[in-house]
Amino acid sequence: MGRRLACVAVAASAAVAIAAPNVPAGAATGCLTDAEIDATIGAQIRARSFTINTGPLNDRPLCSGLTLAQRVQQMREATFPEERAAAEARAAETARQRALAVAQAAEAQRAADARAATAAARPDPRPEPVSTGTAMRSSGPLVFTTAALGISLDTLLDRIVEADSQSWMANRYQRGSMHGARYLTSNKAHTTYTAQGNYSFSGFASGTGWVRVRVRDGALDCLEFWDQAGSCRPLYHSLSQQNFVAGAVGLMTSGGGSSSQPSRPDDYDLDRNRNRSSDSPPPPPPPRVTPIGGEGGLYGCAAPPCM
Repeated sequence: MGRRLACVAVAASAAVAIAAPNVPAGAATGCLTDAEIDATIGAQIRARSFTINTGPLNDRPLCSGLTLAQRVQQMREATFPEERAAAEARAAETARQRALAVAQAAEAQRAADARAATAAARPDPRPEPVSTGTAMRSSGPLVFTTAALGISLDTLLDRIVEADSQSWMANRYQRGSMHGARYLTSNKAHTTYTAQGNYSFSGFASGTGWVRVRVRDGALDCLEFWDQAGSCRPLYHSLSQQNFVAGAVGLMTSGGGSSSQPSRPDDYDLDRNRNRSSDSPPPPPPPRVTPIGGEGGLYGCAAPPCM
C-alpha cells in the first residue's frame, strides 16, 4: 500500500514538472510580466500606433509595480530614443526663453528706475526770474516755455515728443512733423499750460496722431497721447515699454506664454491695416537727439551723443 502511494506522488510531481514550462512567469500570482506585455502590445508600439489596444491584458497588475501607462512609455522611449531627446531639447529651449524674458524685464525696470531716480534728484525746476520778468533758463534746469527757449510752440512739442520716442518699442516719431500746436489752457505767462499738437509716425505702423503736453510752473508734468486719451503719463514711460515689462514679469510669475503684441501702446496705430505694406523696408535708425534747450536740457541727453 505504501509503495503504491509513493508511485502516485512521483507521477504527480512529473506532471507538474512537464506543465511548468508552458505557464508564463507571474501567472501564479496573476500579474503581468514585461514579456507578456511586449508580446501583446509591443508590435503596436513599434508601429507608432496612435491608440493601443490593451484589452487582452485584462487590466491585470504589472509584476514590476508600474502602471501600464508607465510601462508603455518606457517601451516607447526604448524603441524611439530620439523622441525623448527632442522633448528634452524643447524643454531646455522653453526654459532659456523664459530666463531671457526675465532678464530683459529686469534690465528695462532698472533703466526706468534709474531715469526716475535721476529726475527726482534734480533741483526744483522753477526758473529764476530776471529783471524783465520773463521766465528764462539760466544755468539751472530747463523751463518748458517758448519764451525761455526762444522757440515756437510747434518746435517745443516736437522736441518733447522726439525725446519721449526713445522709449517707443515699435514705431518711430517723424522728427519735425509736429504742426498745428496750440494752447488749450494757459496762464498769462504760459508757464502753466496744456498744449496740443499733431505729429506723424512710421515703423511697425504709420499714420498721424496728437499729443497733449501739460506743463506746471515751467516744469514738464506729463504727456497724453491720442490712443490713450484720458491718461497722462511721465516722459519716457510709453505704454509699449510698460506692457513689455509687465508681460515679462507675468511670464515669470505664471509660467505661461507671452503675448505677441502689447495692448494699446501709445506708439502703435490702432488701425493695423492702414498704410501697411508687407514688403516695406525696415525703418531707418532714429536720428541723433538734440536736447531741448541745447546741451544739458530735458533731463540731459536722451540718446547720447548730443548734437
